[in-house]
Amino acid sequence: MKRLLILALLVFLPASLYAAQGLGDGIGKGMGGVASGGITASQALFSLQLPGNYSISGKVTANKKPLKGVALVLNGNGVSEGASDSKGVYKFSSLPKAKYILTPSLKGYKFAPKSKTFGTLKKSTAFNFTATGSSKKGLAGPEAHAPAAARQSAGTNQWPYGSADADGYYTVEGQKIKFLDSSGNGVYPDPDHYPDPDHYEAAVNSVSSIEVKVDEPGHGVSGTITSRTGLPVIFPLTYSGTLNVDSGGMNGVVTFSDCSMGAGAEFFSSCTMAVDGTGTDPTGQYSSPVSGTMTAVNGTLRGTMTLTMSMGPSTTTATMDITINPDGTGTYSSDNALVGSGSF
Repeated sequence: MKRLLILALLVFLPASLYAAQGLGDGIGKGMGGVASGGITASQALFSLQLPGNYSISGKVTANKKPLKGVALVLNGNGVSEGASDSKGVYKFSSLPKAKYILTPSLKGYKFAPKSKTFGTLKKSTAFNFTATGSSKKGLAGPEAHAPAAARQSAGTNQWPYGSADADGYYTVEGQKIKFLDSSGNGVYPDPDHYPDPDHYEAAVNSVSSIEVKVDEPGHGVSGTITSRTGLPVIFPLTYSGTLNVDSGGMNGVVTFSDCSMGAGAEFFSSCTMAVDGTGTDPTGQYSSPVSGTMTAVNGTLRGTMTLTMSMGPSTTTATMDITINPDGTGTYSSDNALVGSGSF
């Protein structure tokens, strides 16, 4: 009887050890997916190109009275067309910083000056034109061919990312991005919400943080990370947030804190990731609570995970050192044979 028991233990224990050794690989792959997803989401704001925060405005008068319907063509960062309103007022909003030339025209009138060059813009640059002459034939020049909306207001909502989805996210280079004000409420600068240039500019200026949605089913990673920044985006960006991971070998929550990334960077220059979850071996027979902290070190994420494994009547505590590269690959190692060492 004793011999049978010893034989059974010899058969059972190696199989248990082999199964448990998959814990390290599963945890590593799960953490690699989280890191990769967080980095990709953080880099989404690199391509966020929005109209600038500069404007050119003024008034057109003739005989000291407002002159309506004057065509104004602004050359610089592309070509914009607009017109003076019933009060003689024109405005070009949401301009990027650049050199501009503004030219007025209306049949029957001459303007002083003929055009105005703006070498350096202030946030709000003002300039007035004076016209002489008279016209009873209406619009002429570029204004006659300008869109109706431009004739009514010299400035349009130049928002480049369409409308927000049902959850309030815009799609930017394949990533879902939401803009928030200082109270955490959504800000929606698209033309559906703010067709008027003045209101649009106010909306853009109210943005105080940007949320990026992470959804990578292939890695089993989902959640959001948020960076405190207004528009235009100011680098370096610092992110925080929570990502959930359910990759088969790893199930849990990873909290990002103070993860900083400069423009065009491939990795966080500094970052802390707190891990709280469960690791499972490939057979699904064995699992272990996993906890620990990872930090950014020399272009990698490094940290130590603590595992508590129950093998029959006994409990074993093990530590696992893990290093994750920018592409989500990495290595792990442990002195405990139940976890082992390897790469993922």
